[in-house]
Amino acid sequence: MSDMFFHNHIRVFYDFLAGYIQKRIDDRAFQPVQPLIAARAFMGMLIYHRLLTVLFQAQLPQTAEDISLTFVNIMMNGLKIPSPKGKAHMSGQTKKPRKRAAR
Repeated sequence: MSDMFFHNHIRVFYDFLAGYIQKRIDDRAFQPVQPLIAARAFMGMLIYHRLLTVLFQAQLPQTAEDISLTFVNIMMNGLKIPSPKGKAHMSGQTKKPRKRAAR
């Protein structure tokens, strides 16, 4: 029964959202990612937030609109501040790797 619910409701929604994400990737509006993973990531933020607020009553002081806008901003822009021009590097690669001690 859970398989039927998943395929008839949940999967249909995720496929729709992943299809939209793929279209935006094709339009070059979104960076290339796995659309189904992106859909799950976005919905995961929303579902986990609802789980905390409804089931555990862990409310946040922000309004629902502010929370929604923050989730969308994180999904669309990420958390990382772009590196200044000419200083492009990946996070965590500013330090030289430590050498392992000989055993």
